[in-house]
Amino acid sequence: MREPNPLEALLERLRAQAGSALPEPLERMIRSLLEPFALIPQDELDGLQRQLDTANDQLAALNARVRTLEQDAARRAEKKNKKKNKGAEGKKRKG
Repeated sequence: MREPNPLEALLERLRAQAGSALPEPLERMIRSLLEPFALIPQDELDGLQRQLDTANDQLAALNARVRTLEQDAARRAEKKNKKKNKGAEGKKRKG
């Protein structure tokens, strides 16, 4: 469900409080005062939120991939060091 425009919601509340329609000059004045603070349309905000969610999902996937690559590299380096150490021990025994 789409949220009401905050400006229109405010005007509705003021109308309800007044018990009748607001005088036109007052409504114009409220609109002109609050218009510079108008938010982007809800559908545009929703689209931007979807883009942000997608970017966050991609970032999480990339972080997971980097962790996997780092772990694989650490395992390979550990294996290489073990082989190197075994070879050095063998040479010591022979020497």
